[in-house]
Amino acid sequence: MTVSIIFSPTIGGTQFADSLQGGGTGYQFGTTEAGITPLTKLIYARHDGASDITNLQVYARPYSQTYGGEYSASSDHTKLIEQGGLASGFQIDFDWQGVPFAVYTTLTNALGTQPTNAITVPITAILRNNGGSAVAASGPVQGTLGTAGNTVHGDTVLMKTRWQVPSGELQPGRRQVDLALVYNFTT
Repeated sequence: MTVSIIFSPTIGGTQFADSLQGGGTGYQFGTTEAGITPLTKLIYARHDGASDITNLQVYARPYSQTYGGEYSASSDHTKLIEQGGLASGFQIDFDWQGVPFAVYTTLTNALGTQPTNAITVPITAILRNNGGSAVAASGPVQGTLGTAGNTVHGDTVLMKTRWQVPSGELQPGRRQVDLALVYNFTT
């Protein structure tokens, strides 16, 4: 049995299905200008397994569908890493209750851009879907996500995300990357 992750823009919502350039589907982040703080995009994630999943980690990887950007999937991933080294780039706020981007993680060459440096989902990103409202789980565990309705471990992850393009960016254009979750499960 396969366990799938459902990514949605709202708690308990339907899977992202924006039509992307190149023909794939996913989450369209919109337009961001260099040096301007971009809009925050919410990504809720849950799973359809019968048991908790563990070792839940997130990282960005080269785009895996038919590429429709300006350059190539590998150069877009390289650009994400490069911009992260400039304290810009792809950023994730893992605090579902906090003010957006008061504290956040920037994906860099050393963090969150390969399976070997994936970020274990912290307890601050784990919540429980209580009929469409986010509430705290009573005992979340780092990297563990419960089944639907799990009051102890929580059943949903919230990542507040944005891609901050640095001032002076010399290669503007459409960029495409995948945000991947990896995890362990038992059937």
